[in-house]
Amino acid sequence: MTWQGFESITSKSERVPLKGSEYLVPKVFGCRLYDFDDGAPEVEILWSVVDGVPLCREVRVTAVDTDHEIKRSGVAGVGLDDLLDKTMKALVWNADARRIDDPQGRDFPDGSSQRSAIRAAHQARASRKVKITDELLREVAEIYRANVEHEPTQAVADHFDKAHRTAALYIKRAREAGYLGAALKGKAGEQ
Repeated sequence: MTWQGFESITSKSERVPLKGSEYLVPKVFGCRLYDFDDGAPEVEILWSVVDGVPLCREVRVTAVDTDHEIKRSGVAGVGLDDLLDKTMKALVWNADARRIDDPQGRDFPDGSSQRSAIRAAHQARASRKVKITDELLREVAEIYRANVEHEPTQAVADHFDKAHRTAALYIKRAREAGYLGAALKGKAGEQ
């Protein structure tokens, strides 16, 4: 989906640095995006910065034309990366995102600074991704075995501070790599 415009709804919270970049952004910020096409939905997105990384906290899709409903195709066109790009552009344009060496926002924003801020936001988000290494899988197997009597998947999730489904993926990969035996049907453990 291509939005024709934005209306910033950036909060006035304190500014914090984006991880590994020269930009300061509000700790909590958002943007409302709209299109000029008939019936196109409006999208509001809210981000919060945790440890220098912008995390999506809320996405709201609203039908602007009351005669139309929001359809699957409308929601499918809402990509977080695209929304982050649009929001960062709005932040830079409104001087809500500032370079660390220009904390008062005196430099006039331009396309180059917008692209730089977008790159910085994506790099910060990419830094959160965990690479599944052999070392990680060995550790997953150890934690799983140590907790096999009581919710081993949850123990893995808690240890790595990940969602249950991510822990299940780690366990599956540990089995595929040979660090855990084949699963027992219907219960925790290994063959």
